[in-house]
Amino acid sequence: MKKWLVLVALVGMLIPFSMVAAQSAVTRTITITEDDINASFAITNPVRRQFSDLAVDLVAPDRAVMTGVYTLRSARSGTTSYNFAATYTLSLINGRIFVSLDNLTVNGGAASPSIVNQINTQINASWLRYLQNEIPGRITAFEVTDTALIVTYAVRS
Repeated sequence: MKKWLVLVALVGMLIPFSMVAAQSAVTRTITITEDDINASFAITNPVRRQFSDLAVDLVAPDRAVMTGVYTLRSARSGTTSYNFAATYTLSLINGRIFVSLDNLTVNGGAASPSIVNQINTQINASWLRYLQNEIPGRITAFEVTDTALIVTYAVRS
């Protein structure tokens, strides 16, 4: 009797695992155009009001360039504006797209490595939250063209 009870318990434990294994992944693709990015609320109305005239230019095969103006306002010194250009590289690691700031120029001069590292830390956390909300699956591939970001992901059916 004890052997039968153990056998039934083992079979009962295997059924959920076999059902999970039987589920197949469905592949889906989402395309985000450069125009969609530049018309997005985050670009047209940045959270930080110091930023203005933001624009994103996608560059094949794996880059995005953001340009804009950063304005510093101070009661003592008034208003100072800085033109900037930031070049990002996108890469796929363990089902996630990571963004890395490779080059930042402000008024034509290169930013220091410590500033670039600080920006990379903030951007990756923000980008990861965005992708988790927008793409409900494991990213299997992505492609950057001169006009769009195309993301392929798998979801369980």
